[in-house]
Amino acid sequence: MPPETPVFVYHGDVVAFGARLDRPRRREVRGTVALTRVGGQASVREDALNLDDRVRFKYASSAASGDSYMAGGSETHETRTTCTLEGLEFAGVVRVDFVNATLVSTFINDQHRFVEETVSMRGLWVNGKDRGLERRTPHIPKEPCGLEEIKRHAQNHGHLASRLDDLHTRPDGSPSPHCGKLVQTSNGHLACYLLEPSYIAFDRNGIRYELFLGEYLIYNQQRRLTMLRIESHPLPETKAARSLKLAVGGAPAEEDGDDDGDDSEDLEGSTTIAELAINGHRHP
Repeated sequence: MPPETPVFVYHGDVVAFGARLDRPRRREVRGTVALTRVGGQASVREDALNLDDRVRFKYASSAASGDSYMAGGSETHETRTTCTLEGLEFAGVVRVDFVNATLVSTFINDQHRFVEETVSMRGLWVNGKDRGLERRTPHIPKEPCGLEEIKRHAQNHGHLASRLDDLHTRPDGSPSPHCGKLVQTSNGHLACYLLEPSYIAFDRNGIRYELFLGEYLIYNQQRRLTMLRIESHPLPETKAARSLKLAVGGAPAEEDGDDDGDDSEDLEGSTTIAELAINGHRHP
């Protein structure tokens, strides 16, 4: 019988750029890579992207690797995911010069452990202002432990906040008093932020823009890191104005072809930058 193909212990995947835009209607995913069943290395590079002159970046790369080696007399399996993106421009209201993130886990003696979360974002410009960023250090035990153990540790040490909004940067730009804490989501997993400010919101041309920076989700045997998520949706009064326009015989912009020269006014949806995941469940 032929020898069995070795199956690597854990899975990793990366998406450098993802957009789900409702106005204009666009679905775009770039820079995706996933670790194969046998480990090894996988990488992809994306050249410049331009979505309708609304969203651009100059360069993106993603990589995932699975290596096995001996350490301290024990076989170690290491899963590593990395992502880099340069020159992001979003609707004329957000720019980022450089984004880089790395997520690493190891599997030793039947124990799965997340050992590294490295995040870097430089040259952030939001709504006409340069924004400095600092790295947050969340209160997560480094020793191997599952989701319930992490929750108990956070509760016992006062590191568990009540709501995700409690972790957000204050409107005046000052850090939240709960900075670095974890919060349990409605789905039962944990969440925190690895960057400060972690949340920036502003209104422009009838659109509410929300930026979430360094989102980190903790499942029982999975971690997911999203460096930047931008949500853009019309304000209530904008929706009402559009409804009134239609009621009196007008047509939505997509149909009448009008272009007032303001791209941000027509940009609605969700965009994610540098999303990395490592799944601690074995390959089937």
